Amino acid sequence: MRGEKGGVETLIQSFKAPHLLDIDGDSVHHAHNAAKAFCKPFNNWLEQLFKDIHSDFHWSTDLREKLAEICEMCGLKFTMPERFLNHRFLFVYNLAADTLRLLDAYTVFYVSFAKGEERAKFDRYRQNIITKRSLSEAAKKSLDNIDTYLKTKIMTADGKERKAKIIDRLFRGRLRTRILLSIYVGVLHQLKEYVMVFQRKEPHIHLLNDQQVDLLKCYLGFFIKPETMPKTVQELKNIDFSDVNLHLSPKMMFVGNSALLKNGRATTSEVVKDVLGQLKSAYVASSQVLIKKMPINNNLLKHASALDPRAHGHSITMSYLKELPNLIKNVLVKDERAVYDKEVHRYISDPTLLEYKDGSRVDSWWGDAAKTYPMLGKVALACLTCFHGPMIEGVFNSMGDVCDVRAGSMDTKTLSAIQTTKYHLKASGQSAVKYFARADVLYSPVQAKMVQNIKNASGEYRSIIQRKKQEKDQISKELTINPQKPPSKRTAMDMISHLAKRQWQDHVDKLDSVQTGGNKE
Repeated sequence: MRGEKGGVETLIQSFKAPHLLDIDGDSVHHAHNAAKAFCKPFNNWLEQLFKDIHSDFHWSTDLREKLAEICEMCGLKFTMPERFLNHRFLFVYNLAADTLRLLDAYTVFYVSFAKGEERAKFDRYRQNIITKRSLSEAAKKSLDNIDTYLKTKIMTADGKERKAKIIDRLFRGRLRTRILLSIYVGVLHQLKEYVMVFQRKEPHIHLLNDQQVDLLKCYLGFFIKPETMPKTVQELKNIDFSDVNLHLSPKMMFVGNSALLKNGRATTSEVVKDVLGQLKSAYVASSQVLIKKMPINNNLLKHASALDPRAHGHSITMSYLKELPNLIKNVLVKDERAVYDKEVHRYISDPTLLEYKDGSRVDSWWGDAAKTYPMLGKVALACLTCFHGPMIEGVFNSMGDVCDVRAGSMDTKTLSAIQTTKYHLKASGQSAVKYFARADVLYSPVQAKMVQNIKNASGEYRSIIQRKKQEKDQISKELTINPQKPPSKRTAMDMISHLAKRQWQDHVDKLDSVQTGGNKE
């Protein structure tokens, strides 16, 4: 597709559309591919866990209800475990963060499926959670009832095999799972932040080059010694990751929550050593993808950075702006070029330009500037509007989640009503449109019986919702559950994001202290 000699884009640009811009394509895909390369050395440990947990609850209503009850007693907001998506590999960050959020609930739930001596061994995790969350005696009794129900549940062969794999990761390999969850959340958060910048409606092509360079430098800071960090873009492109002299020692690499490694180093050093070895391979593999794929040397993207209003007043900005029409060739005609160059000189030294505030739309700012500098504004707006985030593509990617070959969960009464309606329409030999057709949609009377049925159904639905709420409040009161609502999933994800940022800052501070002689590695 992108071959330099015979690729589709090369052929189109050569013979059909010489004005086709070289903006590399979708750099968000590169971030996803880097995430995929990062996760590969860990041998699908967490990805398989995510798939199994989703499958367990997606098709089993009773298990979903029991997990929701456990979440409520633990003060956690229950949400349905999401499906792992291969075509958007960075989504694994969301799954890791959500699994970390619900880890206590999963622990209490799945310990019920452990057998024999292992059940007694793993039960200490359950007891620790009960103590940590200060559950009442009534809540403990309710958990025991759920435990009894789950232990006696009849399962298919696939269900038994799936739960055995989950137990292996949640309990036997618990330290490995917790360390990897911490690593995924801490490291992939950097890539996720980059992706989120460009999943907005406003144009960001003027920030793209700077964001890519910053991403690479921050990412390399996870495992590269600060004193060997490349200073220029060309040095970044030429860095040799196979040189072990560039790498931090295992104990200095960024691992997210470093306390997990310290707690496990003495008793399970083999697990920690194995994870750190995999982590080093993951850093090298993902960094190679980023360095190879990210267009940090792209000429157009570098020159487009001059469109940032905050770059106004610098000679390099003037140089880049003058070069833009040579890169975007179909905007100005020959007679307009001289006027454009004159406007660039006036723009660079203009003290009367409207102040640009952080958070403002750059295209709106240039729309105002174009009133004074029409040729410059013409080029600037053409460049800004050639870029959009992956919002449209994201709609198509999500269609696989909407159009599932298997039916979603549906209440029996709802299904019965649908089938009755379909049977009645089939018997009448009419479609729904013809059955309810009126001569004049505004003034012809509607069927009184239909209106009455709609009102009755609405009233019955509201009464059912109210009754369920009262029953839930009564149960919460009996179990002495805190009436205050638990943090929503979005709030919890934001908290995890802030924690990842703080852990990254702690890593930077640690490296600075070592570099200045505060500590010896």
